[in-house]
Amino acid sequence: REDVANNFGANTPPDRVAQFINTPLHVRSAATGPSPLRARFQRPLWILTGIAALMLLIAGSNVANLFLARIAAREDEMSLRLSLGAGRGRLIQQMLVESAIVAGAACLIGVVFAMVAAPAVVSMLRSADDPVLLDLRVDWRFVAFISGMTLLSSAFLGLAPALRASQARWKPPSPL
Repeated sequence: REDVANNFGANTPPDRVAQFINTPLHVRSAATGPSPLRARFQRPLWILTGIAALMLLIAGSNVANLFLARIAAREDEMSLRLSLGAGRGRLIQQMLVESAIVAGAACLIGVVFAMVAAPAVVSMLRSADDPVLLDLRVDWRFVAFISGMTLLSSAFLGLAPALRASQARWKPPSPL
């Protein structure tokens, strides 16, 4: 501890250095159960996870409704595509790809926001007595989870507009 205290710097008050050296260090095995930090924040984090899931569901359903409205406005285009020989599967594929592009863009914006906001939130949890150190690096597990959620939500929420687009019927053009 004295080695670490020597690196504090010249402007650190001596009583602060003494407090650091005299503070007991409790080391617990990870095998004995969750840390006090986890026990303290487990319930709020589950609540936050539930809120995030509800927000995803609400935002996804709003975007799906916007896609349904867009498909209704593009009904003539879809019937023209059908009359030119596009299959219903091709229309479903096109709508799912459009949904995936929008979901991918939203995912990228969310990841950039999380990379900026997460350190700010963790810094609010810190106190002088109890520093919170969390590893917030982006690794392959994070990217895999986010990619999976993006694909799942775009497929799930883009399916209704895609099926609606495939039900378009060919209408003869109206006479002028």
